[in-house]
Amino acid sequence: MQGKFIIDRKLLDHDLWTSEKFTKGQAWIDLIGLANHTDGFIRIRGNKINLVRGDVGWSKLKLAERWKWNRKTVDNFFKELKNDDRIVIKSGNRISTVVSIKNYNLKQSFEQQSIQQNGQQRGNRTDTNKNDKNEKNEKNNTELKEFLDLFNSLFNSKYTITAGRTKKLSLRLKTYTFEQIKKSLENLSTSEWHQGKNDRNWKADPDFLLRSDEQIDKWLNTVSDVKAKPKKVFFLQSELNEMNPVQRDRAIKAMKGNV
Repeated sequence: MQGKFIIDRKLLDHDLWTSEKFTKGQAWIDLIGLANHTDGFIRIRGNKINLVRGDVGWSKLKLAERWKWNRKTVDNFFKELKNDDRIVIKSGNRISTVVSIKNYNLKQSFEQQSIQQNGQQRGNRTDTNKNDKNEKNEKNNTELKEFLDLFNSLFNSKYTITAGRTKKLSLRLKTYTFEQIKKSLENLSTSEWHQGKNDRNWKADPDFLLRSDEQIDKWLNTVSDVKAKPKKVFFLQSELNEMNPVQRDRAIKAMKGNV
């Protein structure tokens, strides 16, 4: 088999990669993945150790722990790689070990090719990204309009699209599906208190629900019992913080009435 394939470095921290004892082949790929792809340095006990592209600045103790091997197995593996002309051990002791992957640039040449291709195609990518962004914004606005139409019908209001609401809905959609957000809104609408039937005539608006994941989660699986027990009134601290002093005092008195 010929050719190359790319492995995302995020895999190196995934349970699928690290949960079991490493094979030799896995440890070799791991070394290549752990190698610096740019020049840099590490500090060990205050000492600065310079690293160049292709260097792995991991101690044998740390590698043994990562690979679930003992120190002797790591030593033997390094000797084997050195004899096969795959690595150069630039320095090594119990505290620090710098291993250089031979021909690292050749092994990772596709990175440079990718950089060049990215540069050549940057104009096209910019246009593509703009199109993707426009499509995403159009989708977000469509979903926000549907959300606001539902909100206005449930709360007898006339709220419209704003940049702030578009951003808030986009953030919530990273955690919840659009159907879950609508379900949360429907549950919120069953609360007479949030519909404005309270002693201060306060009424929920779209931003009240969209402002945080916690708000969506709170109402997603909660059907208000305000109708059955109208005196059971609760406010989040964040809700109280948004009220003016008079509204806050009334809200606190209302909650005290629960007792």
